[in-house]
Amino acid sequence: MALDLSREQYSEVLSDLRLGTFPRQAGTPGRVTLGGWNSFFRWFEGNYGRAVPMFISHNAYETPALGGPIDVNRFVFSATFGDMDTGDGSGLRPGEVESEVVRVEEWVESEGLAHAWKFSGSYIDGQPAGFHLRIGWKSEPRHRVYLTRWESAFWRGLKHQLGLRSVNIVCAEPARFERLPYTPYVHHKDPLSKEWKKEANYCVPVPHDWIREGRFDKVRDLSFSPYDVGPVWVPGKEPTLETYVRTKGWEVFSHEAEAFHPAPTGEEYAATGNAIDLAKLLIPEKLCLRTLPYGANPRHEVRRAWIIDILATDPDGWTEPEIQAFVDGVAEESKWEDRGNTSRRRYQVAYHWKRKYKPKSCNELREKGVCVANAITDCSLFPKAFPEEFAEYRKNHPEGGK
Repeated sequence: MALDLSREQYSEVLSDLRLGTFPRQAGTPGRVTLGGWNSFFRWFEGNYGRAVPMFISHNAYETPALGGPIDVNRFVFSATFGDMDTGDGSGLRPGEVESEVVRVEEWVESEGLAHAWKFSGSYIDGQPAGFHLRIGWKSEPRHRVYLTRWESAFWRGLKHQLGLRSVNIVCAEPARFERLPYTPYVHHKDPLSKEWKKEANYCVPVPHDWIREGRFDKVRDLSFSPYDVGPVWVPGKEPTLETYVRTKGWEVFSHEAEAFHPAPTGEEYAATGNAIDLAKLLIPEKLCLRTLPYGANPRHEVRRAWIIDILATDPDGWTEPEIQAFVDGVAEESKWEDRGNTSRRRYQVAYHWKRKYKPKSCNELREKGVCVANAITDCSLFPKAFPEEFAEYRKNHPEGGK
């Protein structure tokens, strides 16, 4: 067990962080569904001594009917997960991350929101470089697409309000994995090695007053000599996430607003000559892929489906460098928040270039939570996931049928 904690003690640690409800997904780095405490501990104890990272999804799946399958698009939502670090193209140094972490703690306290912190275990030049923040909300079963919308809106809104650069918006998704507390920091960052590297330090829960007071020396000591610090969850207000985000006015971001209103036909783009317009012209039938990739931070599944579709069109038989340049152009024009991370993007393009995947079907896109209604009156996901937007759409487009 982690730090020789008993099962009961570790259960208390996870429950305190709201990571102790099931079923959940875990990764080591593969994926497995954990149905309860027994399956969790079998998986955990079988992998704890190995040099692999140990992750768990930051929200639990909705419990299925007796004997029924788990719906991987339904979650019992209770907490958002924020990842603040030096990576993902932010260009920050550890001290700058620490400064932003202190500001966020002060803000969360001023708002009176329930929350808890973890240190991820990431170091640069001996300084703590990564922190995880969990904020509690009223527990509610919701569809994955709905939660992705409001989680993304929350972190994007907070990022802009406080002028943050360290927040990784990619993690604003209910199925996103986070490191388990009191597990060694294991990573795959060494470009010269294909093996996982296990460091001497740990991912650890951190008392919020250490954060507020800037006691990162204590955080570092705890990471290298970990002990159970006891409960770190700070009680507070727990409104529904959507209600809170709407109250703050953070709910609107351009790529989703555009997706709810059909784009002009491809012919209207033909003469403009920019990368986004060309991309839309190449994918005339899928509204989701004509809209979602062009916001500030499209999700991984959105980018993947979009790249596969673009590659499948093979316009004029372009070369791999040409498609790389084209995707770079879309990233710049869309102002992707991670557009500076060219090496990661080019790896993803090269990966899909070599494998020649077939474009995703509408059913596959819906299963991944990408669909925003290609045929809006026929898509069951759109009105369920976005009831208010669907009602507004129907009001403005009465010709659309039922």
